[in-house]
Amino acid sequence: MANPIEIQRLIAAQRKRGFKGGDQRVYIRISDARQRLMEAMVDYLGERTQWTQEYDEVAQWLTDNEGRGLMLIGNPGRGKTVLIHHVLPRLLNEQCHLYVNCYTALELNDYEIDTRGKVRTQYQRIVKENKIIAVDDIGTEPDAQVFKEQHCYFSELVDECERKQKLLLCSTNLDRDELVQRYRLRTMDRLTAITRRVWFEGESFRK
Repeated sequence: MANPIEIQRLIAAQRKRGFKGGDQRVYIRISDARQRLMEAMVDYLGERTQWTQEYDEVAQWLTDNEGRGLMLIGNPGRGKTVLIHHVLPRLLNEQCHLYVNCYTALELNDYEIDTRGKVRTQYQRIVKENKIIAVDDIGTEPDAQVFKEQHCYFSELVDECERKQKLLLCSTNLDRDELVQRYRLRTMDRLTAITRRVWFEGESFRK
């Protein structure tokens, strides 16, 4: 039989590393999600709104996300950025009272040096302040060079979201092979576990 004192010691060590225990995921359940999504898109795009099968899949995620985030992947010009930056944050705020901050992948690399010479990275601020994180256009950013240290902040963000059960929304124009080449298989495996993937196919709406 396990020693209760030893178990408590292990729990304390896990909490020190940031693991709180239990299910801390963000659950989204919006009734009539398809109609709500369509209304939000029409409000933002007006007559330019076009509804395709991909949006039905996004509506299914809004109906019950099962505690998982969302990854929009596929061809450019199909509305992924509109969803990530505008429509989904509005819906989650209005329907679920959840606040979503959205960033571009390039913004993950930003940093500043304060008056005391200490480096403060955008990545550190994002993971500290947000339970829900949206990142648009992943795969376009280079690795960050902060003095002599090199970071792939999106890979680090995926690790952090899995470890601390944060909700991650992201979009990309790259296909799976290109994403594996950019972030490696380990990151893609974790990303698959914590998000639902929706493929966007077809020609750009911008034509």
